[in-house]
Amino acid sequence: MDVTKSINRAIDHMPAGFEIKLFLEEHRAEVVGMLLTEYNEAEAMELFREEGLEEGLEKGREEGTLETLVALVRKGLLTVRQAAEQAQLSDAEFKVRAGIA
Repeated sequence: MDVTKSINRAIDHMPAGFEIKLFLEEHRAEVVGMLLTEYNEAEAMELFREEGLEEGLEKGREEGTLETLVALVRKGLLTVRQAAEQAQLSDAEFKVRAGIA
């Protein structure tokens, strides 16, 4: 059952003695719209959180890779050229990001 039908069913089956039932019935379209917005907002916030987490993980991996490549260059195990290629950067970009003169 979709959310709109569920909301309408909840309003329709609400006991007559509930003081809020009349208000909900009179403002049904607004109530449904508000609840759908809230529902979609919660879903959207979860998607944003997941996307942010993935972006953060990716950035962390990139920074970790760069740190490792810099360490290998400083130990003389890689040339700047080799490290830049691995980082998919130009030699100049690698030197700037790595703080190498």
